[in-house]
Order: sequence, then structure tokens, then C-alpha cells
Amino acid sequence: MAFSGTINTAAGRGDLDGDKLPDLVVAYDTTQVGIDSESMGAVWLLPGKYILSLPVEPWVDGQPPVTIHPRVPSAANGIYKLTGTSAGEQFGDALVMVPLMGGNGRAAVAVGSPYGNASGVPKTGHVTLFRALDSGAGFDVNPVAVVGGENHPFVDPDYPFSTNLPRIGGRLGDNLDVTIQKDTIVLSVGAPVATPGGQTES
Repeated sequence: MAFSGTINTAAGRGDLDGDKLPDLVVAYDTTQVGIDSESMGAVWLLPGKYILSLPVEPWVDGQPPVTIHPRVPSAANGIYKLTGTSAGEQFGDALVMVPLMGGNGRAAVAVGSPYGNASGVPKTGHVTLFRALDSGAGFDVNPVAVVGGENHPFVDPDYPFSTNLPRIGGRLGDNLDVTIQKDTIVLSVGAPVATPGGQTES
């Protein structure tokens, strides 16, 4: 099967809507033209029940299926798309399902926005945790939690002891991973520029 758009990242194997079927969450690029060309970003929930209802369409001679399916069934009620809140934040740059964090045994999805500014400083990044509505009909737009990134002094390699230099964002949410250690669920969050001593921005 095929869906329209270019997928940046995807996360699966978690049941968000509580119907005992694994769901799929995908992030698509959205057009943002300008100097800071990274996209605002958008994330879609594709329920497992909807995916299973689609016909099986194999690739032929290395070519994808001809039929392009909508990301959300036309008759669906609820919100199945979430978008970033600021241009260039790269909402959905990283995605991961988090077991049991959606309540009632359901999973939630963590969405990374490494160029976001939830903490009030550009490019500090943030991670937002979303779950489905209790009814299972799409996303609950009110996040379970939002974790903002840090910012650190910019270090000029030619003048390492300079003062009054600008601060740069740590880009929290650049990478996400979940592990289960004994009975503890651990969400690991990447922030490539967040170093306590400061770091030059690449």
C-alpha cells in the first residue's frame, strides 16, 4: 500500500487508540521556503484498523502500488494530524512510541522538535508527548507533557575566553529512543549541542 507525501520518520508497534492493534505514526515534511529552510513539520496517526482495511497491493517490477490512499479515512471523526507551532522547528524530526504512557494500558507517542522554542529560546528544542483520546478517535491535542531544551554559551574557538557571547540552543529532540529496564520505561532524548561547557554550533 502507498500513502501520499514524503515520510521523514515513522514509529509503530504501539497501540495508541486502545483497540489492541498496533498503530503507525508518521511525520511528513511541510514546505518552508527561506533561509531557515527546515520545515515546521506535521505528524499523522494511521490507526492499525484502518491500515488493515486497505487492500494488499504488491510492488510490480520494482514499482510501488498505483493506488495512493488518504492518510486518514474520509469518514473518520477526530484529529489525526498534528502540526508544529513555529516555522523551522522540525516537529516530528524524531518519533518513538512510549509504552503505557497513554493511560489504560495504551501507548503514547513522543515527538521531537529539535529546532523548536518551547522554552522561549530559539533552537533549544523540545519533546512533546501525545496520546489518543479516551474514545480512540484521533489524537488528544492536549499533550501529556512538554520537555524544553537548554541553551549554552557560544564558544568562539578563536577566542575561548571571550565574555558576553550569544547563547545557542541544544536542539533537544534530535533523537529519541525507548528502552525497558526491568520494570522501568526509559525515554532517551538526544540534544547534540547541549553541553554544559558550551560548544560551537555546526
